[in-house]
Amino acid sequence: MSLNSINTAELRRVSKICERLHCTCSAEPFSNHLYVVLSQALPSIHFMSIHFLLSPLVLKQAINQSLPDQSFKGFIRYMHQHPGIQRYCASNQPVGTLLTELSPVEYRMTELYNEVYRPADIEDQAWIGVGDRKELIALSYSRDTAYTERDLLMLSMIQPQANIAWKNWKRIRALEKQLKELQTAQIETEQLAQELSAMQTAIQALTRRQLEVVELVATGKTNVEIADALAISPRTIAKHLEQIFRVVTFAPAPNWRERRGNSRTTQS
Repeated sequence: MSLNSINTAELRRVSKICERLHCTCSAEPFSNHLYVVLSQALPSIHFMSIHFLLSPLVLKQAINQSLPDQSFKGFIRYMHQHPGIQRYCASNQPVGTLLTELSPVEYRMTELYNEVYRPADIEDQAWIGVGDRKELIALSYSRDTAYTERDLLMLSMIQPQANIAWKNWKRIRALEKQLKELQTAQIETEQLAQELSAMQTAIQALTRRQLEVVELVATGKTNVEIADALAISPRTIAKHLEQIFRVVTFAPAPNWRERRGNSRTTQS
């Protein structure tokens, strides 16, 4: 069937849908966006958006507002029988209908039909898929009459734009994540620069003797060892350390915190 078979009103509807597909919000799951935009693309009695992870086949998210819960649970049980999922996994075919993939006899022999679709009055289902080899977001339109070639053609016109919108949505999310990481790194760098500046200012305010004590503390020496090296008492070392920590207002490194505790112990 050619594009000439699509009337002007249908072409306008397809164009409007394709335009809306690209108006995404990166904070919203793309499957939710597809559900809203594509819900009126074809007439249906049941419409669902299902996000699958592939290899192995796992249901990630589903939006179902019309199919009864029991039928939906049955679908999850027999979804591996769905010809659309099978065809997508095998050949990446993203558009189709049940009755174009299976003959009516084959379709009615499946557990998917007898346990799920027949109780829900589903005789045919059209679908459109968006994804890659790792995941698939499938939108399905179900009703009690067969879908036409015109319906299939309209979905085929929409699908490439939906796939582009999905890829752009993923790129935007990745860029936003990178930007957030860069902003966080910049903040941390600015904070580090401020701390280093404060440290330098504090060190410049120390006396020569206090600097000698700091240098020996940095080598891991105890208060007694520092006292021996400088020929002064451990109590004097403890007082120097107390004065140093009053001057150095930035958060001390872990070994400095331990040293401060040691000084108090020695002093007592």
